[in-house]
Amino acid sequence: MDVIINADDFGCDERKTRAIIECMERRIVTSTTAMANMPMFEQGMKTAREKGFLKEVGLHFNLAEGIPLSEEMRCCGVLCDENGRFSPSWHRHMKSRLILPREARRAIAAEATAQISRFLDCGGTLMHLDSHYHTHTDFSVATVLLPLARKLGFKTVRLSRTIGAEGDLIKHLYKTVFNGYAKRVFGAGTDEFTDFRGFQAHQGELSKDVVVEVMVHPEYTRKLFDGKSIMHDMGRVMKDDDVFWDNLRRQGVHTIGYSEI
Repeated sequence: MDVIINADDFGCDERKTRAIIECMERRIVTSTTAMANMPMFEQGMKTAREKGFLKEVGLHFNLAEGIPLSEEMRCCGVLCDENGRFSPSWHRHMKSRLILPREARRAIAAEATAQISRFLDCGGTLMHLDSHYHTHTDFSVATVLLPLARKLGFKTVRLSRTIGAEGDLIKHLYKTVFNGYAKRVFGAGTDEFTDFRGFQAHQGELSKDVVVEVMVHPEYTRKLFDGKSIMHDMGRVMKDDDVFWDNLRRQGVHTIGYSEI
């Protein structure tokens, strides 16, 4: 089994970005995805280049936090507030996750182009794409973003959760339809996607031949923002505590980055 341990939110803020850098250096995570419109993005990409893991940085497309890069999106009242900042409230309504007006779809295309351009200008590669709050899996966004990303040359896209997914039959059916669509558009990628808890609970049920993405969110706590401790999806990870992944490797689990697919 090959497992990609991907840290979301690279470049979001200093606490998250510094934590992800440490986790990449220690190989606690093997890939990360960056938010091109957030405050620590450029510094994060610079550090990734200096520390030799830039090839493992993908794009974390963002329609839910911060200030958009494109003027068209800042003026889009459906997705942004009166101050031109992303408003996450649109993503909470099922109707807007399925259908958006034409002007909002145009704004998504403009913002995707702007975020991808900035990402590439800072040394990013077309290795992998996912999104903040999984908005790329919403039908109203996916039908704009995924064809554009594929046309520009992105190689893989994150699936909707396949392991430990909650929800009713309709949600499960939608996830199946989305994942089929994503695989048709992009071809190669992972076979499964989950978070750390889902992987921990179901790893024994998985085939040895699959490629699994495990999503994590490293972040320094405010108390311990001194490089000594990281709050992580797998609990508090101290400097000498890589026991969990060492045990998995002894069981035949191979941890890889997205660049190795």
